[in-house]
Amino acid sequence: MKIKSGVLGIIIFLAIFGGIAFSSSLGYWQTESSKEPAVYDSGEFEGMPNPGDIRGSYSFSDVSEAFGIPIEDLTMAFVLPEDTDPGEFKNKDLELIYENLKEEGTEIGNGSVKLFVALYLGLPYEIEEGTFLPLEAVAILKEKAEPTEEQIEYIERNGIEVRSYNAEESPALEMDDDAKTSGEETDERTINGKTTFADLLDWGITSESIGKILGTDIPEAGLSIKDFCTQKGLEFLPIKEELQREADALDQG
Repeated sequence: MKIKSGVLGIIIFLAIFGGIAFSSSLGYWQTESSKEPAVYDSGEFEGMPNPGDIRGSYSFSDVSEAFGIPIEDLTMAFVLPEDTDPGEFKNKDLELIYENLKEEGTEIGNGSVKLFVALYLGLPYEIEEGTFLPLEAVAILKEKAEPTEEQIEYIERNGIEVRSYNAEESPALEMDDDAKTSGEETDERTINGKTTFADLLDWGITSESIGKILGTDIPEAGLSIKDFCTQKGLEFLPIKEELQREADALDQG
C-alpha cells in the first residue's frame, strides 16, 4: 500500500506531538530536571525522600527543602564561604572549593552531601567507602543526629580538616572558647599538601617519629610530604593522618 507523502507527514506529526501531549497529560513529560529526589518504595521509610538520589545539580536550598534540614546546618557542615548564596550553590560546586583535596586522594562532593543527609535524618543509606566529610559536618552529626557506633567510627575516621583549604573564605563558624584560644596554634600545625618535613621538625616532631611512620629514614627536609609519597608510590592520606596525630600530640604534651 502506498501512502502519499502529505499523509505520511501528518502521521509522523501526530505520532511525535500526540505522544508528547499524551505524556504531558499523565505527568510523565518533563522539560526540566526535577529537584525532588526519589522516595523509598518500601519498608519503614516508604514514601520518604531517599538521600541516595540527591544529585550534584541540587542546590543546598533544594536539599534543605526536600529533606527538612536547616540550611544553616548544611552551610556550616560544609564550610561554605561567607558570601555564598545557598540558593545558588550546588552540591557539585563543593568539588571546586575543595579541589585541592583531590590531589591528596580525598574529595568533598555530592557523595558527602548524601552521607550527611542520610546520617542527619537516620535514613537507610549504604555508605561508599572513601566518602569524606568536613570535621564540622562530623561535629554536627554527633551533636544533632543519632548515628550508630559503627557510623561514628566511620565519620571520625573519614573526617577532614578543611579550614586550611578554605580558611580565608570560610564563614564565621561558631567555635567554643577553647577552640578560639588554641585555634592559631592548631592551624599552624595542620598538615596539607605543601607541608615539608622541615616544617614537621620545626614543630617539634622528632626525626625518629617521622621515620617510624614512613618506614624509612627521613628524606630531604625541604621535600614536601605529598611529593615524597608521590615519589615512593605511597598513599598520602594515611601518612598525613599519622603525622597529624603526632603534631596534635605536641599540643597535649
